[in-house]
Amino acid sequence: MARKRNTETEAKIAEAATTLFCTQGYVDTTMAAIAAEAGVAVQTLYLRHGSKAAVLSAALDVAIAGDAEPVELGARTGDFFVRTLEEPDAGRALALWAHGARCICDRTHRLYEVIRSASADPDVAEVLDKNRTDRATGHRALADALTAKQGYDPSVPVQRAADLLYSLGTEDAYLLFVVDRGWDVDEWERWVVDTVSAQILLPG
Repeated sequence: MARKRNTETEAKIAEAATTLFCTQGYVDTTMAAIAAEAGVAVQTLYLRHGSKAAVLSAALDVAIAGDAEPVELGARTGDFFVRTLEEPDAGRALALWAHGARCICDRTHRLYEVIRSASADPDVAEVLDKNRTDRATGHRALADALTAKQGYDPSVPVQRAADLLYSLGTEDAYLLFVVDRGWDVDEWERWVVDTVSAQILLPG
């Protein structure tokens, strides 16, 4: 019961923070406003997270995961990343990854843009750096797995594959193509799969 209440509170905080950050901006959003929007005491917010940047980071984590459950992404039952790693065919693995990445970007891109826009603040810059480091690590792990799958081109260095995954299937590319240029999100997902496949898979 206590865990359920804790998870529900975290979800409310993340929802309130995301709404305010995305409508008012990082600078103009206060801890008091987040607490009021979430229906918690401001002291509770500080005790849980300590700072506004930490609330921002936690809200991004919830958006990435899709919920506030305290479970690592890779440990989630049916998680797309786990299924991607387990899929023996490199082409199908890329399709699984791209769809999962698209779903994450659907949830995170507005908040990620807030973080990117406010990164002149050193605390927010740390949030951005951590996000990029984490996703670089995850995409290197995926690239390592792809090299052992059927259809991967062994002439492609693993770091090149990791860099392509990192660059094309994340929020920066989503914001550029879907938000800035108005691509349909399905079209963007197909483009990501086709582009990465052409670069790292064997012909045919």
